[in-house]
Amino acid sequence: MNIAGLSQHWAARERCEMIALSWDNFLRSNGDEKLPDFTFAELDKVHPHIAPMDDPSQHTESQNQVRYEDMVAVVKKRGKSGLIDLPGCEYALKSLEAMRERDLEGWMAENKYDVVVFPTNGDVALADSDENYESMLDALRDGVKYANGGRSLKHLGVPCITVPMGTLAEEKMPVGLTFCGAAYRDSDLLKYAFAYEAVSRRRESPPLTPSLLSDEIPLQSTSPPLVSSTKPVLKILSTRSISEEDNEREARLITVTGTCHLASSLKAFTNGEPSSLVSWEGNNWTWTARLTQPKIGDKYPSLAKVPRDQFMIVFIAKANNGRAAGSLILID
Repeated sequence: MNIAGLSQHWAARERCEMIALSWDNFLRSNGDEKLPDFTFAELDKVHPHIAPMDDPSQHTESQNQVRYEDMVAVVKKRGKSGLIDLPGCEYALKSLEAMRERDLEGWMAENKYDVVVFPTNGDVALADSDENYESMLDALRDGVKYANGGRSLKHLGVPCITVPMGTLAEEKMPVGLTFCGAAYRDSDLLKYAFAYEAVSRRRESPPLTPSLLSDEIPLQSTSPPLVSSTKPVLKILSTRSISEEDNEREARLITVTGTCHLASSLKAFTNGEPSSLVSWEGNNWTWTARLTQPKIGDKYPSLAKVPRDQFMIVFIAKANNGRAAGSLILID
C-alpha cells in the first residue's frame, strides 16, 4: 500500500494479526462450545483449494496472502491484547485518515463536489473462472475482483451506499450505482441514493427467485390498542429426519414438533413453497412431510454440505395484529 506514513510492515500485519484477532473475537463472542476460539478452527477448511484456480499464489500478491498457521500462533499468544494494541495500529489509522482527508475530501471541497457517483462494478466474472486460467485473469481485473474503488474506499473509511442501476442486457445480472462522499456525511448519502432510486425505479425483481406470499405481512386494525404489541411465541422442540433411498433424488421423511402461543395461524414452507398443514393439540403442534429434491453432482464438490444441498424448512406464525414469529431449519 503506497500511503504516506504507513509502515512497510503494516500490510503483512493487516493480513495476519488483524484478521486473526478479529476472527478470534467473533468466535469468542459467538459462544459455540465446539469452536470457542480460532485455535479450534480446521485450517484446511477455512479456504479449501477445491477447483484448479483456487491456488492464491496464482492471483494474490505475496503480502496479501493470508497466513493461516501464523494466525493461530498470534491467537495463542494474544493474552488480553486487542486490535488497537497491534504495533503500528495508531500510525496506520492516522495515515489512512490523512490520505482520505487529503485525496478525497480535500479534492471534493476544492471542486465543490457534494457526492461522487459511479458504477459499482466494471464487469461480471465468467462462470469458469475457477478452472480456466484466462477466465481467472479476466476476473482479476479492477472493478471485477473488487468493486470499483472498493478496496481503497474500505481502507480509507469512505462512507458508501449502493442502489440498483439496472440489469445487464446480455448477462441478465443486476448492476449497482455507488454513492460515496466525505466521512460522517452518511445521512446526505442516504438522501441522494434514495432520491435516485425513487426517480429511476431501476430495481428489477430477481427472475430466478419469485416473490412469496410470506414476503408480505398484511396489517389489520386491532382493538384494544394495547393488544397490538403482542407477538406470537414459536418454539421448535424436536426435529427428526429419515433418509429414503432414491437413485435420482434426495428424499427425506421429516417430522418437526413445537409449541406456539398467541398466534392465529402457523404455516410451513419447504424450499420456498407452501407445505402441508401442521396438526394441533392445544398449543403443541406437529408437522410431517416427505421432501424430495434432485441430486446435485458438482464438478468440484465442497468439503461439506452447504444450504443449497439441504432441505430448508421455514415456519411462520402470525397473530391477528400482523405481528409474526418465524423459525428456519436446514436438514441434511
